[in-house]
Amino acid sequence: MRKHRLWVFLPSLLLLPLVAALQDNSDRVDVLIKDGRLVDGSGNPWIKADVAIKGDRIVGVGRLLGQNAGQIIDAERLVVAPGFIDMLGQSAYTLMEDGEAQSKVYQGVTTEIHGEGTSAAPINDRIWHSRKRDLVEPPWRTFDDYFQKLESGGISINVGTFLGAGTVRAAVTGDEKREPTEEELEQMKRIVEESMQAGAFGLASALIYPPGIYAGRRELVELSRVVSRYGGIYISHLRSEGYRLGEGIEELIEIGRQARLPVEIYHLKVLGKENWPRVQQIISIIEKARDEEVDITANMYPYVGASTGLDACIPPDAFADGRLQERLKIPQERQKIKERILRETSWENFYKMAGPEAMVFARIEHPYGHMIGKTLAQVAREENKEPVELLLDLIASTKDRIQMIYYLMNEDNVRLILKQPWVSIGSDAAALKVSGPLSSGKPHPRAYGTFPRILGRYVRDERVIGLEEAIRKMTSLPAQRLGLRDRGLLRAGMYADVVIFNPKEVNDVATFEAPHQYSKGIHYVFVNGSAVLAEGKQTGARPGRVLRHRP
Repeated sequence: MRKHRLWVFLPSLLLLPLVAALQDNSDRVDVLIKDGRLVDGSGNPWIKADVAIKGDRIVGVGRLLGQNAGQIIDAERLVVAPGFIDMLGQSAYTLMEDGEAQSKVYQGVTTEIHGEGTSAAPINDRIWHSRKRDLVEPPWRTFDDYFQKLESGGISINVGTFLGAGTVRAAVTGDEKREPTEEELEQMKRIVEESMQAGAFGLASALIYPPGIYAGRRELVELSRVVSRYGGIYISHLRSEGYRLGEGIEELIEIGRQARLPVEIYHLKVLGKENWPRVQQIISIIEKARDEEVDITANMYPYVGASTGLDACIPPDAFADGRLQERLKIPQERQKIKERILRETSWENFYKMAGPEAMVFARIEHPYGHMIGKTLAQVAREENKEPVELLLDLIASTKDRIQMIYYLMNEDNVRLILKQPWVSIGSDAAALKVSGPLSSGKPHPRAYGTFPRILGRYVRDERVIGLEEAIRKMTSLPAQRLGLRDRGLLRAGMYADVVIFNPKEVNDVATFEAPHQYSKGIHYVFVNGSAVLAEGKQTGARPGRVLRHRP
């Protein structure tokens, strides 16, 4: 009888440890991602594994059998990867308008880095009065102010920034085309030091745009030496990406040598058909510098069209002292500018490199909206004007910058640059959305498609690089470059920035003709442990944080 009773109660006794475990929530995780093809960001081959998230951290990676979880996501046939890091974002202001960063979230981007050439801060009176004469006070002045305002509104992705070298120059010398005095250079260095202490990742220049174009090498070296003391990097839109690209890279290398800090090239490319054959020479210059222990890397976006302002066709010195529009109204000055546009290559002359047939209007203010999507040549024919005359008329009569698409790159070069192990990914675009104010014009499709385009076109369809290598370029490589020690890999203890996508479906949808379309194939995006995209739809959550560089 006793034996019989023992067998009656034995199943209940065996269940007691399991019941106790279920009641004890200390080991319970918030999210368990099961049975995914885990690509950890290191470049190692994928493995079949689970990922456990608790709070804002990854707490387990591997075969997590029996793990108790608040939410279980079946990732069978899906890829699980670290969140993508956009090394060149332009959302410093659009995130103030809409913190959900929709065009980035649908790509799997969890972190974006700003600051190419100019940065959102610092803003002194000199800068502010040159930008917004109709307002009394700027919305912020320091990086701390800007960061606080950004986080108070809520953001769906993490954000970090470089200090714009153009912003430093504008704060001290304005739009003047000259070298700074010794006293002014010391003022610039103090701005750099304060910004590095506030968490900037380094110094970023854009050397084809005023006022950055007026900065000489000595100035950039001296400012970079300050950055070096704080363990930051110098990153640059080179002085040339076309006719003098080799010289631009050599200048960057020399700044790295003299200032003793890592350097990086923004959106490495070769502009202009006559320059395309030089791509291997350019790669060799970088490889040689790396062999000589210069810590140089680059980032890129995977398109043959570039995008910048129509004013990139104007000789840089015509902008001096902020008097471009005034000069264009003086017949003799306008004629000189026109003649230089038609013949010179001493600056990054986009008109001469592309030609009016390969220049498409992407964004232009009222009443010129009918031009959007048309080439400069088309509109010139419609208005019976010479293309260069139309260009000058538009710049002289519009207040806002006219944004253009320039078809200047070669597809074979895009593939070759993507293969280089020292190249990461940056969209060079702001976070946009398919409706509302952020859906105006026909912007570059890179704003919506950069990362999925690589995974779909260049990994799956064309097999230019492997999946693991593509993920490394989007995750641990930029994290390493920025000094983000706790992001960019799927490891226990790292922040839970995670992307789950279908490798057979992931693809960019946005085109140059119809850019406002979200990418496909991204199922989940977690930022600091919270889902900002779930089952392919944005959740509205805003768990993003400001990331500050720490030496």
